[in-house]
Amino acid sequence: MLPADWPVLIVDLKDCFFTIPLHPDDRPKFAFTVPTINNAEPAQRYQWRVLPQGMRNSPMLCQWYVARALSGVRKRFPDAHVYHYMDDILVATPTQEELLRLQPQLLNALHSHGLQVAPEKVQQQPPWKYLGVKILERTIRHQEVQFVQSVKTLNDAQKLVGVITWLRPYLGLTTAQLSSLFELLKGDTDLKSHRELTPEARKVLEEVQQVVSACQVYRIEPSIDVTVFVTTPDLHPTGQITYHLPSHKLLQVAKNTQFSLRPKSSQEPVQGPTVFTDGSGKTGKAIVTWQDGSEWQVLEGHEDGSAQLVELKAAVMAFEKFSQEPFNLITDSAYVADIAQRLSCSVLKEVSNPALFDLLKALWCAIQARVHPYYVLHVRSHTNLPGFVAESNARADKLANPAWVAPQPDVLAQAKASHGFFHQNVHTLQKQFQLTATEACEIVESCDDCHALGAPLPAGVNPRGLKALELWQTDVTQVAEFGQLKYVHVTVDTFSSAMWASAHTGEKARDVIAH
Repeated sequence: MLPADWPVLIVDLKDCFFTIPLHPDDRPKFAFTVPTINNAEPAQRYQWRVLPQGMRNSPMLCQWYVARALSGVRKRFPDAHVYHYMDDILVATPTQEELLRLQPQLLNALHSHGLQVAPEKVQQQPPWKYLGVKILERTIRHQEVQFVQSVKTLNDAQKLVGVITWLRPYLGLTTAQLSSLFELLKGDTDLKSHRELTPEARKVLEEVQQVVSACQVYRIEPSIDVTVFVTTPDLHPTGQITYHLPSHKLLQVAKNTQFSLRPKSSQEPVQGPTVFTDGSGKTGKAIVTWQDGSEWQVLEGHEDGSAQLVELKAAVMAFEKFSQEPFNLITDSAYVADIAQRLSCSVLKEVSNPALFDLLKALWCAIQARVHPYYVLHVRSHTNLPGFVAESNARADKLANPAWVAPQPDVLAQAKASHGFFHQNVHTLQKQFQLTATEACEIVESCDDCHALGAPLPAGVNPRGLKALELWQTDVTQVAEFGQLKYVHVTVDTFSSAMWASAHTGEKARDVIAH
């Protein structure tokens, strides 16, 4: 909000991202590789010394760094209005003299933080251009906007509506006014599909162009009080629903008494069976298990989808099984525990995933139909803690993942099952299951996930051993000065860099063996 008649100064920072230095300890974390043509040489490695563009946190870091550079100016000139967005800075002061005193201090503050100002983009006279608007002494209006004049395809319609949508907050256009333009985006999804402006759309476009040419806002006048009006939307009517109780004494007592439904979810364990649930997204098995006397009972179901869906399916099975008695539900899924605790006093809304909505609806109905309370406890899985709860949860986990119930006698089958869960690389499979390189490669290549994602090592990079005397690399160099023994075989330990060399009369297999 800019006061009217205040002088304005606009500064544009030059290459803002590339003037913000990274801490030396953080630079290795921003390393990247530049490959060579046809792998002619090892790939070159570089690291960013300044803030890189394209990183998700870069805009936030840029905002923070520029704000820190401007903090001193804001403290020394509390009456000035200092706005900044990324590399665009706007300063407004009550008088021109104060702005002239502020300008050199602003530039010095920016330079002291390594930020460079583009001299050709420093604006001191009206009209000032800032973030797509044109600022005058008393008014603010949008800069010139180019509309797509000819709409023939969906791509043209999308560009046109995109520009108008960007202007909507400034123009005050409603959804009802633009509905005929929005209709152009429906239908065939091909960007080259035919579109044509209807008479209604042409009329709306003319109205938008008139509004753009005439629309402007006034800079505020601090001495005038501001009156705010709240207008009702056209497509979303608002209202208030009230009720009045008759003048009966009992109803008057009820009016002053607060009633609340008794929660079905208990905060303390209840007297009843303790039920453990688990599910696996790999196998799709949903498990419900509980102890009946000295025997363990198991209820098994199946659900396709993510691990959360399978876990939710197991919870639904538990609530349906123990619908006529109190019970304690123990799960290692924080997602399921949170839903089961809150769903008793919640209103269910529709979600986009049909499978998830069906499970939520089934769980909600099962909880609403309950008369007896229930208790939900979330535990962490794979803790190896002693006691009934941890051991029983591990039992449910093993039932959901039957591949790990007992060791498999076939080592190759064990390796395949292990890779299906943990996706180890070739070297790890060799070490863990004592496989040959060929067997380990076949397991990784047959995996749908790893085959597509397992990128080869960069050119010029050799695998290194994990300990001494494990992985050697050998090459032959010819030294003419050695005469008949000119073939020098050189072997290097890739872990310790220890080197062994010997001269031979050739480079055949017998010479390699002799080396």
